[in-house]
Amino acid sequence: MNVLVVTANADAPFLTQQVDALEERGVSFRILPIAGEVGADVDRSPLDYLRTVPRVLREADPEYDLVHAHYGLTAPAALAQLRLPVVLSLWGSDVHGPAAPVSRLCAPLCAETVVMSAEMRAALGRGTVIPDGVDLERFRPEPRSRAREAVGWPDDEYHVLFPYSPARTVKNYPRAERVVAAASRRLERPVRLRTVSGVDHDAVSTYINAADALLLTSDSEGS
Repeated sequence: MNVLVVTANADAPFLTQQVDALEERGVSFRILPIAGEVGADVDRSPLDYLRTVPRVLREADPEYDLVHAHYGLTAPAALAQLRLPVVLSLWGSDVHGPAAPVSRLCAPLCAETVVMSAEMRAALGRGTVIPDGVDLERFRPEPRSRAREAVGWPDDEYHVLFPYSPARTVKNYPRAERVVAAASRRLERPVRLRTVSGVDHDAVSTYINAADALLLTSDSEGS
């Protein structure tokens, strides 16, 4: 099987791992990223998505069996070609966030829509629930003392991990700060709020093992 992938985040670990796993099973991929630059404080513009349409039309030839669109905002570009069926994979913000109208409009036009949870399927009104799996070789328990030594955290504090960049508004870092402040007032040992972002994906499990607690305070999650 040959798959043309249209994505807004070609370097995301979840995507590269998914591609690697499926390539081991004989699936071939061509990754087509959405045009434009993106960063922590910079989002792609609607024009960037429109600029991708001609590229999809050029690439979507009969050598492919389907187009796999990652994220709701990539769906219009994927559907612009009429030769190939489209599989649409959606994340929490695609159904619960500002992009929801685009996802709801495009999902019925796709051959299949993949969502991360039953709640997402209920909100969208359709979809097959296929949550991303966890690599248990990478994310496995290890001694906390060894993990703390690796990340440089002292043992005389409680460490609460917020596993995102504080700049990601949907993850609600201010709520995490309030939770940790409330815990600090009730405990004798200091409570330190830690964040992790921009590190190698393989290192994330070490930070998780080093923490006393993992704090998820997102306004919405889809996976």
